[in-house]
Amino acid sequence: MAQTSEKISNNLIHEAKKARSAPDRVLIVGRQWLKKELVPEAPFLKKSKILSSFRVFVSCLASKESSLILEAHGPPRNTFYGRVLEPVYLFFLNWLLVLSRCELIVIDGEDSRLIHHRDRRILALCDVYFKRELASDFWGSVENLWGPMSTGHYRRQKKYRDLVGKLRPISLGLLSVSEKDFSANPDLEKDIDLFAAMTVKMNPIRKEMLDWAKELKAEGLRVFISEERVEFEEYKKLLLRSRYVLSPSGYGWDCYRHYEAALSGAMPICDASWLERKPDEIHREIVSSSHELSRIFKRDSDDIEPLTKTNIEKVRRSHVKERFLSVVFATAGCEEYDFSKFPMDFTNGV
Repeated sequence: MAQTSEKISNNLIHEAKKARSAPDRVLIVGRQWLKKELVPEAPFLKKSKILSSFRVFVSCLASKESSLILEAHGPPRNTFYGRVLEPVYLFFLNWLLVLSRCELIVIDGEDSRLIHHRDRRILALCDVYFKRELASDFWGSVENLWGPMSTGHYRRQKKYRDLVGKLRPISLGLLSVSEKDFSANPDLEKDIDLFAAMTVKMNPIRKEMLDWAKELKAEGLRVFISEERVEFEEYKKLLLRSRYVLSPSGYGWDCYRHYEAALSGAMPICDASWLERKPDEIHREIVSSSHELSRIFKRDSDDIEPLTKTNIEKVRRSHVKERFLSVVFATAGCEEYDFSKFPMDFTNGV
């Protein structure tokens, strides 16, 4: 019988931890999600220095002691670059990666649970592939690459099991903000029972949950409701004053608010799409009806305090930008590093 995806992944991590040592340097190449939000204060190579960027990129590929973090390509953008120039860039990039000697780590931050067909090549070439919105059964995220993964034809073949074994889950996290932005203040009174602010256009799940919040407000609970975007500074203050925060899925089930709420000392309330999350993620309430939402507020408020404290530690340990690279490398099978002192090169692409 074929091994499950998680068993394969665990075995690969175990073997990698025994073999890998610290790389001499790390090069990060990607689109906006990775290159600018990860460490925005880092010195980037300017686009005008194309040849310099190319030399840095090639020297990294040629070194066994280097690591390359590459953002997944994802679907093409509907621009001249995305439709005309990017395919040429990807063609040469994939051939360069074939010749590379460095460790290749891919981060896929797309909302879809499926790996886009343009990333099939780098999945085959990489050492580890981190996928946001990764399906609970890892095979579900690659079913569009070769054929229906529900059949045993692919699962019985070692080459496909090895490819799926490269997959690791990764959260959206808090890459664009600092930990101090949402640090819980024990002296601040939690005078808002439920924070429910979200845009609901073209999202029936959000609209339904916002209607449930309005029902609770009509019953006398202290509920903050807004269907418009709240200014960031005001948003931070409101989260710090809230006991619970509605955090339904958007384009995908993973969103910034899960982690912002947890770091603020509030308990996120999510819709049922969070049921697939791994058990080591943050504590959250999951509701599928107004009755279930109402029942949450009939409990003793002291019951959630230990869970919110645990959430704060989990977010600080794994999801803030100061810890993001450490988690990536530790999960990929390397020892944990202090990346505040780690030499890195950044490039806007080749």
